[in-house]
Amino acid sequence: MLGIDKAYIGRRGKCITVVVDIESGDPVSVGVGKAGTAANPLREMIGRRRKRIEAVAIDMSPAFMMSIRENLPNATVIFDHFHVARLMNDLLLTG
Repeated sequence: MLGIDKAYIGRRGKCITVVVDIESGDPVSVGVGKAGTAANPLREMIGRRRKRIEAVAIDMSPAFMMSIRENLPNATVIFDHFHVARLMNDLLLTG
């Protein structure tokens, strides 16, 4: 299982995208930016293992979802609980 998230660095809003192996905690890939293409280096890094990756945990980023569909077609997307809870709270408050 993999996890993909973005991290802001510095005051100017510069971003990196980090891909980690959730089971071992090891970083798999680090890309510049927050678009889905920042996660694309993982395709080369995981090579043939990509067919064995069953799940990827992400925030609700459409860019990450598209990157997963392109690079890990057999993986199930799992949204992290923080973003799901925030979305539900937003809907309750505005609904």
